[in-house]
Amino acid sequence: MESNRNGSETLRFFKKMIKFMFLSKVIIVIGVVLFFCAGFSSANDKKVWKQEDCKKISDASGHFLVVSGYLLEESGKKKEEGDLKEMEKSFMGAVHFSEMAANYAKTYQVFCQSKQDNNKDD
Repeated sequence: MESNRNGSETLRFFKKMIKFMFLSKVIIVIGVVLFFCAGFSSANDKKVWKQEDCKKISDASGHFLVVSGYLLEESGKKKEEGDLKEMEKSFMGAVHFSEMAANYAKTYQVFCQSKQDNNKDD
């Protein structure tokens, strides 16, 4: 019995240590992300990327939106046909492509528009 209790206490100790190590890593990751975000905050003051790269990002965002619209239409057709499995696959594809389009648009905004350009939109 004594060894069993010591074994469970040891197990609890290791579980606490694993949680502590995990939380420590999470805090470190958050710190690193905040550090880099602070470093990139000056990116809003001026355009950072070349115009040709910005055009590629903008075009990609537009293409992703087109694909998203196509997949959304497909999803509707599959729903009408009663193919719910394919409907869900098409719908989730549309969601993923629209998220990628939004991410690319945000990247364009951060790295390709100057702060003055962003303030004109407000």
